[in-house]
Amino acid sequence: MSGGDSPSGVAPLPAALTGAAAFRDVLDHELAGLLARAHADHDARVAAVGRWTLAWRERVSASHLAAVVDGLRAQALYSELADSVISALARLTVTLLAGTNGRILRGRFVILGYGKLGSREMTPTSDLDLVFVYEVPGDVDESDAISALAPSAYYARLGQRLIRALTLSTGGRAVYDIDMRLRPHGDSGPIASSLEGFRRYYQKDAWTWEHMALTRARVVAGDSDLGAKIYKEIARILTSARDQNKLVTDVADMRRRIAAQHRPSSPWDVKYRYGGLIDIEFIAQYGQLLHGPSAPGVLSNSTADALRRLRDLGYFDASMSDTLIQALTFWQQVQSAQRAMKTRETDGAPDQQVFDHAISSVAHINDAAERMRVAEATAAAVRSWYEHLIEAPAATAPPAG
Repeated sequence: MSGGDSPSGVAPLPAALTGAAAFRDVLDHELAGLLARAHADHDARVAAVGRWTLAWRERVSASHLAAVVDGLRAQALYSELADSVISALARLTVTLLAGTNGRILRGRFVILGYGKLGSREMTPTSDLDLVFVYEVPGDVDESDAISALAPSAYYARLGQRLIRALTLSTGGRAVYDIDMRLRPHGDSGPIASSLEGFRRYYQKDAWTWEHMALTRARVVAGDSDLGAKIYKEIARILTSARDQNKLVTDVADMRRRIAAQHRPSSPWDVKYRYGGLIDIEFIAQYGQLLHGPSAPGVLSNSTADALRRLRDLGYFDASMSDTLIQALTFWQQVQSAQRAMKTRETDGAPDQQVFDHAISSVAHINDAAERMRVAEATAAAVRSWYEHLIEAPAATAPPAG
């Protein structure tokens, strides 16, 4: 299979569209035109966006499998696609709600992305981890319509309608799966949180693992002024002083819980296996929470960038950081190839030909036994550093309190 040929039969992207900025410009332009031409019925317009989204996702996957882009570039393109769609459907949903319940005078609304969306590391099957935050002036207590709603109800309805738009089934396939469990108070919390509620929750009630997740948070769409306020609040939360013993024991405990709940299905289950993606992400998040109070410059919603910052600022050993970054790249390339091939459920060993093309920027590995040897060596190196940084200190940390 030569570069530019797609095993799916879908045309891959031209080289001019493989850069994130150029890709996003084309997406936004096409979406604006699509919505301008689409039927006035809201659901019909949403369905048109869904079909358009699935078609572009297939093109990115085809480009990856044809080695037009590597797995890391594909992640950036999937993320730009999600950002573009979320922004367009948010504007559409705001207009829809204004027609029935008016608008909140001087109200502001922001959509935060966590997880792979926040870190711009999406695959074609990634969920959207979303959190909705709003801010309303103190002198505004309802929307400006006959069927007025209080701000909390108004923004909850806005969030619910946006979720419906993003998950609308198109040709039997959901455009995206949405995960809202990272919002303040989880499944028991409101769909949308006020800025003050967001601030209060993370200050008083959030668990360590929620602060870990917050390291990857990013404003995806919405009001830029409110977005700037939220970024300042996130920085304040992540640079707050914390008990180092509690931090390391909480991180180790969360990793053990994940291991108990999600046993890897094969050596190629690169997310859950020991020495896989979660170990690397936990190391980066732990390092940011540990050193953020004295060095805010370590903060980044990109795992690889956070590891580089921790290295460059002298908090992580250079050899360790380089090993972790190389392993992160390797595992992400493998996962991107698996999911582009729609093997998410089994996470099986990738087809040799596709594997060789999809991770050609990492290594040219032509033998199945050699691929397994590299995978095992990568996992062992990551796990060794995880145990050194987190597991061993947690085992000897004094009990909390």
